[in-house]
Amino acid sequence: MRTQLKLPHRYFLAVARFTEKKNLSGLIDAYSDLPASSPDLVMIGDGPLKAELQKQIADLMLTDRVHLPGPIGYADLPVYYGLATAFIHASTTEQWGLVVNEAMAAGIPIAVSDRCGCAEDLVKKGINGQTFSPNQRSEITAALKWLASLNADELQTAGKTSAQIVDQWSPKKFAEGLIHATAAAKKTGPAHISLIDQALVKLLMRRQEQA
Repeated sequence: MRTQLKLPHRYFLAVARFTEKKNLSGLIDAYSDLPASSPDLVMIGDGPLKAELQKQIADLMLTDRVHLPGPIGYADLPVYYGLATAFIHASTTEQWGLVVNEAMAAGIPIAVSDRCGCAEDLVKKGINGQTFSPNQRSEITAALKWLASLNADELQTAGKTSAQIVDQWSPKKFAEGLIHATAAAKKTGPAHISLIDQALVKLLMRRQEQA
């Protein structure tokens, strides 16, 4: 499948519309600071900045390492996630970032901008991934270097952790949590809900706002 799709043996994956807030230009700049032995960078998507990104890649002499396969159908994305070394989401602003959930469900490590709403809940630093400031090139590079440094066993462990974390955000888990939090509120009253349940309610409210 990897050969058929013309995918590198190792690659960082980004899935985003090619617009300013997705910060793909910043990601490319940060990636250019990595040694040539690092995984390639595959950026799936399309948008108004495509020509600019292609020129940037050429100017940085990264055409052999940075790949733009174009927009990929949603049904085909799991293959690209599953074959990736890790997933990168570098947006300068993002209410949540559902592509991160998708990548984690595929069982891969992640590096996520701290401006994305999901970063706090889904990234366990140094365990299943890293966070970074999207405006700090050195931080993006450091996150990529950390991912590139993981050996096969460490990648597998980090990816497994990603899958376990995102499972807590599945529709089934969400429904179970909602039932539990609602029952606690009815039984004890809002002022007496435990700190854990209060946190859960906040997460559920945030999830509802993002739906």
